[in-house]
Order: sequence, then structure tokens, then C-alpha cells
Amino acid sequence: KTMRKCFNRKKTAFRDPELLASDISKIRGTIKGPIFVPGDLRQHSEDYAETFLKAIKKYKIKNSVCFEIFKPADEEFFHKVSEAVPNYSFEASIDSHEEKIRKATGRFYSDLEIEETLKAAMKNNCQRFDLFFLVGLPHQTKDSVLGTVDYCQNLYQKLDGDKRLLTLVSPLAPFLDPGSSAFDDPEKHGYKLFHKTLEEHRQALLEPSWKYTLNYETKWMTRDAIVESTYQSAIGLNKLKNHLGIIDSSTASRIESRILKALETVNKIDSIIKDCAGPEERNERLQTIKSQIKSFNTSTICEKNELAWPIAWPTKFFNFKISGILKALFAKD
Repeated sequence: KTMRKCFNRKKTAFRDPELLASDISKIRGTIKGPIFVPGDLRQHSEDYAETFLKAIKKYKIKNSVCFEIFKPADEEFFHKVSEAVPNYSFEASIDSHEEKIRKATGRFYSDLEIEETLKAAMKNNCQRFDLFFLVGLPHQTKDSVLGTVDYCQNLYQKLDGDKRLLTLVSPLAPFLDPGSSAFDDPEKHGYKLFHKTLEEHRQALLEPSWKYTLNYETKWMTRDAIVESTYQSAIGLNKLKNHLGIIDSSTASRIESRILKALETVNKIDSIIKDCAGPEERNERLQTIKSQIKSFNTSTICEKNELAWPIAWPTKFFNFKISGILKALFAKD
């Protein structure tokens, strides 16, 4: 439906798997850094994934290659990935630790399947596995969001505290995706939309707080609850990762300080918006906390380098291949 409505296509278009492997080979000719392949290789079919992995294996890629995964995978799949790309990582968004909430977002798999997928990846030399949780989902309450921390603690225990697993929480932000079923029929999915037109979304991006940029709230959580539970769960995950040694105490302290400052800034902005009689007074008072607004809107709930993928073979100065770049610049058509 979305493909027809937004892109004038009858179905999703997929790059030929052998050409995709060739693209990655060309990229590794100019950079030594990580290469990200968006989309689950199995989204088209198992045959597509098989063809791609056989093709890329021939190129003997040394770069770290990062893949997405949309559904559980078995040990055989990760073994094939490991053989094809020795330096690989994965990321997945399971949305929520509650199965009923996952089902409401179209993710029909169990907690056990998630655990078995992670164990299979780690057993087959996955360098890192980023696991994302979202805030602002159908049937999700504030208590459910805060329960994410306990779930992650239990997950780490089942993986013997494996530091290659990185758990992250983030709001479904800044917008419900235009073209999605939730955007087109919000009431059916329990959403209330604040912005619908392109201009309304543009104006929302100018708001001083990401709370007012959000184009939605749900039957179960207001925008206030979405913001507060996001920060509170982020504090909990931050403490958990520090306890497990995934981040050091200095980093954890810095992150928590930023989160608490962000909450304070959100409250100041709310107070200004509530108390001011008009836009001129509002803008004048917002200018007095401009530096705080800029700070809390940037890299608040985790360190920016937590999101950086592993580099398989870094150099002392930079990760570009000068010879490869020169060849590309002077190559004849």
C-alpha cells in the first residue's frame, strides 16, 4: 500500500544481490571504515540472502560490515554470514520487551526466539549486536517502558554479560512515518496526530523541545509521558551498562548528568510556553536558555561513540584509502 501510494511501485524494489556485493567491494576500495547494509538480507527471500553471501565471500572484505535483521535467525544463518564477512555486526529493533506490544507493531516472535537469535550471533563471532527499544508504541504504558531495563538485565544474564550486546532506548521520533498505516489511520492504532501536512511538520522541527516536535501521542501515553519515560529508562540502561562494565563510571556519570539536565530544560521550556502571553515574549525568554536547549537536543541519552560501529583495521590518522580515491577520481567512463 505504502509503495503504491508514496513511490508509485507495486512492490519493494531490491538491488540485485550480486550487484550489492559488488557495490560493497567498490566501497572497500576507498574506505577502511564500517560499511552499513540497510534492510534484512532475507527480506526478499532466503535465496536472495544466500546469493549475496556467496557473492560477497569472493571479495574477501576486511572492513567491518553491519547488517540489519527484522526477524529471528538461526545459527546456520549467522555461520554463513561469518564465513562470508569475518568482521560483521548486526542491529535490530524489537520495539518492546512485551510480546503483546511487539505483535501490535507487526513483530510476531517470542522472547525465546530473541534470546536464541542473540546467542546464535555471539556464538558465530558477531562483533557487536545493537538491540533497540522504542517508546511511543500501541498499548505501551510508562510502566512498560521502565520495564525495559529489567528485561535487558535479564537478557544480559542469559548471555553471561556479553559486552558485545548493546541495548538502546529511543522514542519513536520525531514523527510517525507519513505513509505508514499508523499515520494514515491513527485512531485504529491508538494514535492522536498533531501534525499532518508538510508545512505543519516543517514548523514542528522549529520547536525548542523534541516533545513539541513529536507529531503524535497515544491512548496510553501523552507526549509528556513519552518524554519522561524515555529519559527515565535511559537512566536505568545507563546504570546497567556501567554495572556490567560496558561503559566506564566517568562516561555513565556524564550521561546521567546530561539526561537530568535535559529533564530540567524540558520543564523550563514547558513553563515558558505555558506562562508567556505571545510569541515575542516566548522567543525572548527561550533565548535566555538557548545554550541549554542546544545541549539537550544533542546526544543526550547515550554517548555518540556508543553508536559508532567497530572498525576492523583502523590506521593512525584516517580510514580512507588514498590510492582508491585517486583511482575513482581519474577513472575513465
